[in-house]
Amino acid sequence: MLPARLRLFWIVGFLLIAAVATAQDENPPYLGIGLQPDGEVGIVVDSIYPDSPAELADLQIGDVIYSLNDEPVLPMTIGEQISQMQAGDVIQLGVVRQGEGLTVEVTLSARPTDFGAIIPTPESLEDVVVQAPRPRLGLAVVPSDDPVGVRVIDFGADSPAQTAGVQLEDVITAINEMPTTGPADLQEALEGLAVGDRVTLAIIRAGETLEVEVELGESEAILRFENLTPDQVQAFGLVYQDGRLLVEEPQDPAYLESVGLQAGDEITALNGQALDTPDLAFDSITQTMQTDALTVTVEREGETVDITLTLQQSLPILMVLSSN
Repeated sequence: MLPARLRLFWIVGFLLIAAVATAQDENPPYLGIGLQPDGEVGIVVDSIYPDSPAELADLQIGDVIYSLNDEPVLPMTIGEQISQMQAGDVIQLGVVRQGEGLTVEVTLSARPTDFGAIIPTPESLEDVVVQAPRPRLGLAVVPSDDPVGVRVIDFGADSPAQTAGVQLEDVITAINEMPTTGPADLQEALEGLAVGDRVTLAIIRAGETLEVEVELGESEAILRFENLTPDQVQAFGLVYQDGRLLVEEPQDPAYLESVGLQAGDEITALNGQALDTPDLAFDSITQTMQTDALTVTVEREGETVDITLTLQQSLPILMVLSSN
């Protein structure tokens, strides 16, 4: 199960996979997607960096990635998996697209030197919306060939399936008598169901066949970018450089004007914590989700100014910190 702070981080869902290689890597491999957890299968692609390997391979927003070179993919593992590779390596992604399973071949490239200076964002914060809670089993699965079905590899927080008795390595062969031969079938089986509905899972466990009845829980509401496309990529003027978060002249000043930031500002702290505080991005996300307020401390022409932002207004700042 994801630790609470990691779960919050991925729920917010604005880490852009560069591929999360270590800072010592001179030419870290690069995929170029933004993601959030799917909760039942793997990770959902919710943004694609322009001219990235993901875009060149025709990955699409809304694709659900459940495997990488036949290994299970989870939000907290995909960065590490890719960081073990090199630019030029070819990877096979298992993807569910509109209910259909397919394999997408991607050739990784080296991360652009200016990556992070320009962050894929909507044209305005009005495109950042809260996605309503959905019914959930609260587990992650990958395909299973023997026996045929989907194998449970992880549980979400407060997983209804785990509470009902589903165990790791169980193979789910059907939901409400609908066969589940792959992750796409699992998604399709949950379509049209509501929170509180009860479903019957046919399971094979250590060679034994059994049934488990699960009452569907409610997923957490998540923030996501609505209709994000490469054409909407802008720079908000926020640049993280040598441990400093600077505000530079933006391509479009609307964001800076809306939150009271100015070109020439230097952001020195969030909620009273200096930028070099360990886990600052995680902590700031957690606090801001709880209070819907982020206090940004700014040095401006020799003066210190505190600006209070809402969670939506904070997203670009948290994005930049999360990707560095």
